[in-house]
Amino acid sequence: MDCQGAARDARRGQERGERIIKDARERQDRLVGEEEVTKQAEPRGRDIVEDARAREREISSARGYADEILNTLEVNLFEVHRRRAAWTRATAGEDEPAEVG
Repeated sequence: MDCQGAARDARRGQERGERIIKDARERQDRLVGEEEVTKQAEPRGRDIVEDARAREREISSARGYADEILNTLEVNLFEVHRRRAAWTRATAGEDEPAEVG
């Protein structure tokens, strides 16, 4: 191999090495950026989960309250229905016309 060929090969090797280093630095920058995004996202994610759990507790409490109200309503409606039926039975002949005789 002559001097020019060796110099050309050295130059190509140098350029290839520089490209490899450049690509590695770019990849490192991307990975560092992704890691930073992850670090910033983790606390927000924990906040979101905690908010969801708090809402779940509120909804569960509200559901229990609603069940209690609906049960009371059911008992009251049953009592109204029972009293209406008793009143209807008690007044069942009051509207019949009197016999004229």
